[in-house]
Amino acid sequence: MIKVRNKEHSINLIKQMGLNSMPQTVLNKTDVESIEKFFKKYPSSEYIIRDIFSPMGKYKFVKDYDECMNYLSTISADKFCISVSFRTIPNRILLGDIFVKDNMVTLNASTSETANHRNIYDSHQIMLNCELFDDKLWDVAGFEKLIDYIHKYNLYEVIVEFAIFKNKVGVKNDNVVIIELRSDY
Repeated sequence: MIKVRNKEHSINLIKQMGLNSMPQTVLNKTDVESIEKFFKKYPSSEYIIRDIFSPMGKYKFVKDYDECMNYLSTISADKFCISVSFRTIPNRILLGDIFVKDNMVTLNASTSETANHRNIYDSHQIMLNCELFDDKLWDVAGFEKLIDYIHKYNLYEVIVEFAIFKNKVGVKNDNVVIIELRSDY
């Protein structure tokens, strides 16, 4: 069973396990050189800056390095997470979180383009708590790819925040993108 202590630990586990994610890293806001390198290495139309210290912590979407630095000057934490945002990537099939233990599956998800991991519990389209072999699960677009991914990487007994795309995206070029792993926080 995977135990995840916090967001930074989740990011490190995702890398260590070789899971597909959007490019992301934890940096110190005073490490201006590394922040600038991230923007140069991963050009994108949008990034997300996240608080790594508190559940449901502050976050901000930014367009570029300058906007990032302006935002960082307003926060008190020294460390933060920066990721390439998947929000602007087209052809998203499903977004949500899933927990699989034995033959039981809890799936909270949405096919809406405006869904995110913060509003999914308010506006979820799919809320299932059932056995793995229940047809309702297999009727969810993208579920087969997701459950195959969970099985391949042994992501059982941990909450997996995910997004699934028609196209292959992310650092490992796959349809399934892992956003975060959660257990103890």
